[in-house]
Amino acid sequence: MKHLCCKNSFFLLFFILFFSKVLTASVYLPKSAVVYYANNHPFELLGSFDIIILDSANTDSSSHGFKKYKDKIFAYVSIGEVNKNRSYYKMIKKEWIKSENRVWKSKVVDISNKDYQKFLIDVVLKDLIKRGYKNFFFDTVDSFYLFKAKDEKTDKYEDAIVNFLKEVKKRYKGVRIILNRGFEIIEKGHSFIDGVLFESLFYGLDPKTLKYIKVPPKDREWLLLQVEKIKKYDIPVIALDYLPPNERQKAKENAKKIAKLGIIPYIADRDLQTVGISVNTPLKREVLVLYESDFKKVEYSPVFNFCVPLEYMGYIPSFVNLAKEDFPKSTIDRYAGVIIWKQKDFKNKKKFSKYLEKVLKSGVKILFLSDMELKSRESKLLGLEAREDEGDFKIAFKDKMIGFEIVPKIPHRGKFLRAKDAKSVLKIKKMGVNLFYDMAAVTKWGGFFDISPFVKVDNLRLWSVDPFELFKKTLRLKSFPIPDTTTQNGKRVMFVYVGCKGFDTPVEFKPKYHCKDMLLKEVIKRYKIPQTLCVKDGKFKKKVSKLPYVKSVEKIDLLEGYTKIGNNAPWLTLISPTGIKKEGRYKIFFPISDENAYTNWWQDTFWGFENVTETFKLTDEPKRVKPIAVCYHYYSASKRASLNALLKVYKWVLSKDIEPIFADEYIKKALDFYDVAIAETSDGFVIDGALDLRTFRVDKRVGIDMQKSRGVKGYKDLKQGRYVDVSGDKRVFLSLCR
Repeated sequence: MKHLCCKNSFFLLFFILFFSKVLTASVYLPKSAVVYYANNHPFELLGSFDIIILDSANTDSSSHGFKKYKDKIFAYVSIGEVNKNRSYYKMIKKEWIKSENRVWKSKVVDISNKDYQKFLIDVVLKDLIKRGYKNFFFDTVDSFYLFKAKDEKTDKYEDAIVNFLKEVKKRYKGVRIILNRGFEIIEKGHSFIDGVLFESLFYGLDPKTLKYIKVPPKDREWLLLQVEKIKKYDIPVIALDYLPPNERQKAKENAKKIAKLGIIPYIADRDLQTVGISVNTPLKREVLVLYESDFKKVEYSPVFNFCVPLEYMGYIPSFVNLAKEDFPKSTIDRYAGVIIWKQKDFKNKKKFSKYLEKVLKSGVKILFLSDMELKSRESKLLGLEAREDEGDFKIAFKDKMIGFEIVPKIPHRGKFLRAKDAKSVLKIKKMGVNLFYDMAAVTKWGGFFDISPFVKVDNLRLWSVDPFELFKKTLRLKSFPIPDTTTQNGKRVMFVYVGCKGFDTPVEFKPKYHCKDMLLKEVIKRYKIPQTLCVKDGKFKKKVSKLPYVKSVEKIDLLEGYTKIGNNAPWLTLISPTGIKKEGRYKIFFPISDENAYTNWWQDTFWGFENVTETFKLTDEPKRVKPIAVCYHYYSASKRASLNALLKVYKWVLSKDIEPIFADEYIKKALDFYDVAIAETSDGFVIDGALDLRTFRVDKRVGIDMQKSRGVKGYKDLKQGRYVDVSGDKRVFLSLCR
């Protein structure tokens, strides 16, 4: 049968699916698993795995990512031992404790004690259920071997564990349970077990020193015999092997070897603090940005301007201020690239030097921006020759990415660089002599732009280099289906939000009216599209609730943005990103500024909001970076000029090809951007978690195989790219043909 691989389309193609649900994960990827006990969870990676085992003590179960993937998240629970760092440690009774595990510094408890079992079910598991967990991973199942007498039979403990599992299943309907080992109880308790994990099939840890070791063949043979017994009951089996996190290639080879045995592989670091290797290939979307600043908020730093170009390409900026934080432990497992912003030497020079060497060894690409200020050893590592010089210089060569919004400023003195085995992007020549320096280059390890990429004009930052090209070429950023918050069903997303201020303000040109009434009469009732209104008045709320296209809220969870790009100031730095991470959670910005930004903060030019249409145009072409967001307050109805401006804006917006939604629907899409997980396969991409964000942008040169794809509704070609619509299922498969 010929596959439908569409490479060109000028209309929205809807593909009729023959299945009401997306096919199971096994159609596209073998079953995969991850065990991750660190905090600060990268759900854009974790979400690609079929089984996600997390330590509840380090997990925010109220986060957007957790809620998105909770059906396949398993909470770690140690049932045979308890550590002092557990919140319930002080509640453990002395009579339950039978021994001590000195290697892991934990107390060994008697799982056969009914009171202890009741405590686990009524306190520990109940708390996890309340926090949103639906599944459990029971560890230390066979720790009773650490205290039982040599001649004592194990039946007592095995039966107790089986009864415990049975009670858990009875008490908490629908929960799934994975055991760590527990081979002895499989025959008796298989009907209560949904998976078995065991450690150290090919590579493990020394039980005394916890050093990485190779597993002896005899141990492996015994483990494989246990696996065969488990497989008789169609219970999935996971093998957790341990290798140093920098041995990724070895881990991949080991995972393939384990998968061939019909076992789900996961290769982890000793402390389970990094995202290891299974059989899937989740795409790393985070880009680490290292900087050092006295600013309290990252929004005030120039590095915040990296967000928009990175997000447009589907990547997530992750900021670390070295003035307040330490260098991150994770690099190779988590980040697609590292941007280092140096305006002067970092305070901790030694740590930086070591970290730089670590990243270079990992193979993750680095982009230096602004002043590199490297030590001689660091310059040698990077293949750079630095030389103090001064004089007049001219540009001898510039790549097409140079001069994006303004020509870069070349300094007259300082340390200048010459790069070995590199492609120069900006080369300068010293006047009067035959001497050349590289101000910017693409290198084997990434690249550099050895001056600030910004030139200040009227207190605004203008890009002197195309950041889209610079980031992509230096960091070797991959192309993939980009989660897109701006478009739905091939149309530009649009929403209206009316803020609470000015609710009861009198209308100047009709004093008998209040703004709420004038707005309702002249705008809300006139334009029957989804509109979100801030309403705190009960009577007015009752009135607007009769309008099916109006949603009233007392507040909206959106931060004030700063997007006010216009014909007189068409600069990229005047566009705010989708959101920002605050206290471990993403907060979403209003996509476009409200009327205050266009009316001199409501001081004059009250007609100015009509200029927001310039912002709508410039955030649509040449790159669609924002949806249309008509955001204003009730007081916009207080003056004839501002009301007329508002009516003009509505008229302009409604003349376009738009997809009107409510404000809270946009927030859900924007949050999805940061947590959608994308994994690469040989012929396409598996996408997890695209529940509210249902559009992905690809290059128009990329064909889409609709027959092989699952959960793909269709696509539409626009000037800005090919926009693919998906079904909103938990997992979809986008098959591409290039």
